[in-house]
Amino acid sequence: MNAYMMLGNAHLYKKEYDNAISYSTKFLAIAKESGDKVVEMNAYLMLGNAHLKNEEYDDAHRFFAEGTTIARQLEDNLDVSYFELRLNGIYEMVGTSERYSGLLPVGSFLKEFPDDVPDIERFANSFYRYVYYNANNEYEEAISCLETCMALGENSINKDDYLELLWNCKHDISELHVLLGDYDKGIQYQQEALHDARKEGSNSKQAKSHLSLGEIYYKLKQFVNAEESFKESLRCYELIFIGLKQNDRFKIAFVDQHKETFKLLLKVLIETNKKEEALLLSDHYRAKALKDLLVSSYGMKKEQTADEGLQYVDVQSLVSSSNYTLLFYSTCFEDLYTFVVEAGKELGFLVQHIEYCDSCLDKLVDKTFDYMKVREVINCEDRSIDVMDDYEENKNPKEDELTQLLIQQREKGLLEQCRSICKFRGNPSENSDKSSLTSGLEIFNQKLINNIKHLIKQDEMVIIPEGPLCRLPFAALRDPDKGQYLCERMRIRMAPSMASLKLLQEYPVEHHSRKEALIIGANVVDPVMLDGVEKVFDFLDGVIEEADEIAKMLGVQPLLSANATKPVVIKRLQEGVSVVHIAAHGSLEKATIVLAPSPEIRETKIPEEEDYMLTMADVQQTQVRAQLVVLSCCHSGRGEIKAEGVVGICRAFLASGVRAVVGTLWAIDDKATLMFMKKFYEYLKDGKSASTSINLTMNDMRKTPQYSEPKYWAPFFLMGDDVTIKFK
Repeated sequence: MNAYMMLGNAHLYKKEYDNAISYSTKFLAIAKESGDKVVEMNAYLMLGNAHLKNEEYDDAHRFFAEGTTIARQLEDNLDVSYFELRLNGIYEMVGTSERYSGLLPVGSFLKEFPDDVPDIERFANSFYRYVYYNANNEYEEAISCLETCMALGENSINKDDYLELLWNCKHDISELHVLLGDYDKGIQYQQEALHDARKEGSNSKQAKSHLSLGEIYYKLKQFVNAEESFKESLRCYELIFIGLKQNDRFKIAFVDQHKETFKLLLKVLIETNKKEEALLLSDHYRAKALKDLLVSSYGMKKEQTADEGLQYVDVQSLVSSSNYTLLFYSTCFEDLYTFVVEAGKELGFLVQHIEYCDSCLDKLVDKTFDYMKVREVINCEDRSIDVMDDYEENKNPKEDELTQLLIQQREKGLLEQCRSICKFRGNPSENSDKSSLTSGLEIFNQKLINNIKHLIKQDEMVIIPEGPLCRLPFAALRDPDKGQYLCERMRIRMAPSMASLKLLQEYPVEHHSRKEALIIGANVVDPVMLDGVEKVFDFLDGVIEEADEIAKMLGVQPLLSANATKPVVIKRLQEGVSVVHIAAHGSLEKATIVLAPSPEIRETKIPEEEDYMLTMADVQQTQVRAQLVVLSCCHSGRGEIKAEGVVGICRAFLASGVRAVVGTLWAIDDKATLMFMKKFYEYLKDGKSASTSINLTMNDMRKTPQYSEPKYWAPFFLMGDDVTIKFK
């Protein structure tokens, strides 16, 4: 055991990480057999450090977490702190919200030390002084402290830690010089930091140094150098992304954490008129983790679908094969970019400057929902299990006055920007009531469609939105001059990215099941545990009626109420079905669907969430081979909006191998839902494609007096391929 430990440490010191991992793994196996928890903890520490040095963050996280558990069992607070420090570094790198926090001493490190104090204490003191001065914007003093740290660290800490220290100090000194307006010294120190990062072999440090250099060059308007630096930064981040393997959560967080880098490169490409490259770059980081899941789901090798080789001519080929116009929206700091792709045409492009771009668009979407009165739907069962907290009741009373002032100033600027956008046209609609209802839809129509309508030549559009636009009901955007909704003129579907759309369109349909449909009407009538509290869900009569009616139309037996158990549903999905229709309670916050627990579970206890909740992880692991999934749950098309896109249950089904998903953006009237679904399946059975079926259904609903308002028909959307189902 000691031999494996020594060999592991020796290879780790020599930076032979694969060998270090191999010997450390053998050390861990023997340590577990020995029953000595201290030794086992040290083995986890060795493995975690080896994987961390190799920038394999998923594996490093796993081993550090195991070590933390043992350290807590042993009540070894020092080792607990060490493990948590390592975990924090991982969380910071990948961008997840988890953090372990400790208190930093404030006053003691500002005092002067006598001459006989050891260098290591002087080093620690200088570091804390740097933190203090930096936090108080005293940048010259902060630089002096970092220079002291570099001088003292050479003889007071080990060689590996000193190399890491050098990069940190030089990187931070560079940033401080930039804050002081000395760009030459900023470049000098950052180039030295980059040299140290290369010497250390750290991709993460190289990525950060390249990013900092790119930012300096951008400020100096040296766009060639800025472009090169940003691309090098992204190249290093790509290597780290690969090291995250199949950890979807880490991948999503990682792209979100480092989106600023590719947004900066995107801005440089636009300013240097490289629009086609800018579009391909935007798509590369859209649904990036989803693409990997699709590759895995379809059993393909990564190189078969690598979008690094995607060219604009490939994108044009993609749209020409199905005769649609592709609209790609990208928010970039305070600009909104719109790319329009038409087969055989030059790339269409529009840039619109919007201060507080993401926040402003988000607020406009909320205002649009208010105009549409989507929250005032009556005769609607609550298929959502989320509790909507009132902001005012939950506001932290301890927020300081400065924070409140900053929030108020930002909100004021945001409201002014929203008002300026709302004034884009001078003539109000002739019907004031109608204008009040649709004005938000008209604003977005002007911004997103009307400004580029001369570039749209097809009668179908595929939209790839970003950020707040993922929540927007594009079908209901209204042209005030013609008095038409967008769905009256165009068939519309959504896509996560061009690369994922290409994969969906090109992969053989034979991969997907052609068996009968699976119709689910899930109701949980007995108590279950939700968030640690016993809960009884409301019975949803509309869910049962909807599932029963659709099952009759398709000639299949539905799974209803207690029969729609989580194990049975997963088994049926694994066996293969062509169409899946799920009417049930859903959770936007958890991105889950409520099914019934198995009778065996119910007999032994009150079911826990894992016993009845169908989660994103469950769906992705099930490898669903359906051609179409229809999610008739409240907010099923919603989720957490990241750089990746919308991370929710729709994405999970696409990731598991489904070609297309129908989701909803809000809750609607039960009778309207039933009518919509019956008409939709009638068109599907008649041989119409999913996109055509949704479009025809929307227009049918719009023509009915009781359901003519957009709030009844506009929440439905199609995501993915435009499938045509051959029912048996």
